[in-house]
Amino acid sequence: MKLLSRLLPGAVSLGCLLFPVSSMGQAPVSAPGHFDAVAKHLQTGGVFYTVVDIDGDVAKFAAIGDGLLDFAKKEAGGALPPGLSATALMKSLGFDRLKAIGMSSKPAAGNLFHNRALIYLPEGRSGLFKLIGGAVGPLQSPAMAPAGSDIVMESEVTLSALLEIAESVLRSAGDEAMLQQYRGLLGLPMPGGLNMTAGDFIAKLDTRIIIAGRLEKDKSFSIPGSGITLPGFRLVVSFDNLDFLTEPLLTYAKHSADVTVETGGGYQIIKPKTVAEDQPPFLRPLFYHDIKSKRLLLGTHPDAVTEFLANKTPLSADPAFVQAMAGLPTEANELSYLTPAVYQLLGQLFEEAVKAAPATSGGPDNAALQQIFGYFQKLSPLPTLPAVTLRANLPEGMLFLSNSTSSFKSILTIPAALATGLVGALGFGAYEGLMPSLKAKNEARNSEETAAEGSDGADDDKGVRHNLQQIAFAAQSFFVDKPGSTEVTYEQLIDAELLFKLDPVRGESYKGLKLKKAGGVLSLKLPGGSTITQMYGSAVE
Repeated sequence: MKLLSRLLPGAVSLGCLLFPVSSMGQAPVSAPGHFDAVAKHLQTGGVFYTVVDIDGDVAKFAAIGDGLLDFAKKEAGGALPPGLSATALMKSLGFDRLKAIGMSSKPAAGNLFHNRALIYLPEGRSGLFKLIGGAVGPLQSPAMAPAGSDIVMESEVTLSALLEIAESVLRSAGDEAMLQQYRGLLGLPMPGGLNMTAGDFIAKLDTRIIIAGRLEKDKSFSIPGSGITLPGFRLVVSFDNLDFLTEPLLTYAKHSADVTVETGGGYQIIKPKTVAEDQPPFLRPLFYHDIKSKRLLLGTHPDAVTEFLANKTPLSADPAFVQAMAGLPTEANELSYLTPAVYQLLGQLFEEAVKAAPATSGGPDNAALQQIFGYFQKLSPLPTLPAVTLRANLPEGMLFLSNSTSSFKSILTIPAALATGLVGALGFGAYEGLMPSLKAKNEARNSEETAAEGSDGADDDKGVRHNLQQIAFAAQSFFVDKPGSTEVTYEQLIDAELLFKLDPVRGESYKGLKLKKAGGVLSLKLPGGSTITQMYGSAVE
């Protein structure tokens, strides 16, 4: 069938892309390229296994980019740097070193999946990949975040690499004047009494960020004007090695009428002088400088900061966290820990947003949006167990490890399902984008006709009109595929496999119906002698 011949190649291609046949299931003993180097970091015998060798693909894309740049340079008439090169830019950003990607998922204890993914950079990380930390080291958040936390994140950030990346990018453009201007800017003094140049400031921005938060349902609050009620929360964000920012912040605070400074044994605090009447009681934000550890903290409440610093019962002693960390290393550059309460809150926020979303002209109504949201929930149910994800920088790339209720197989099924839905939408519902105004006209006309006819037979008439709409929609696709045609019949649409043979609702026959590319009105006589009409728009609107 022609319809299947259109859909099947795309479905097969999508399946091969998401689930490469040669690398599913048990991995082969050896393979050419970078397979073996990637495979040693993965696990076989699970529900998902794939290695994608992309050595040389970045260079191919860059070559295409160079061709487009050459065209742009000619059109710009000297506005672009003559030495600007996509190949050199890719190299400056570090993408030229990307050789392969591997992923695996294997069932683990406690109804979890152990997932692994490797971004293979055998020549080491460069460019943007140097912004995310250095060598692997012990994780600090499990010993610092309080037990019972619902969200804990830790990430090593090396922003000093921006200096090297920016210079490399400017060199790739081949504009010496621009490069010298950049170096001059780095030598300018920083404002605010920092007593350092801009270059020195950027060089000191390497830090480790730790976020620890807990939801408190007994302290709920409402978002003004939304009708949405959310649980209260405690949240602390910690920054290492940035205490050099404290002095200018204190200087600013001492001259501000809105904040106050509190100094005690081993700490300095900046907090608002007044609290708004409608501000939730759990929200008393403050800036805290822990002098001994040279750590800066932002907290939602003094109690949250005190709990974080007191560290009486750390996250590492939390049974839920211990279970989620089973089999994972304690050394990494990044950690993410989320409990089901966080996923439920995010799901609630999204669901409330869908319910409150205003209908758009030609788009799905609110009920349709909620139905779509329901499909998403079926494709990807909210986790019922805590999940942990780690990232570790290796000499040959970046390794991601996680214990989760979802495997890579289930995660990659989502885009496959969405693509299938998209194919169906394009095949049978492309009219939504071609003639939104017609849809509104048809709905208004149908409402008027239904009201005029009364309730008797209204449902049957609606079914007939639905069939006429299907014919009109199929005709739109026909004219898009065959722009030279100006007319099409119901039988031709079936032969072209753009439409299945329609079953009669009230004994009617659709044989001989003709539709014009310019649009018009479909008129259908029913066995009882009455007539049902359906407007359809131009295929070139």
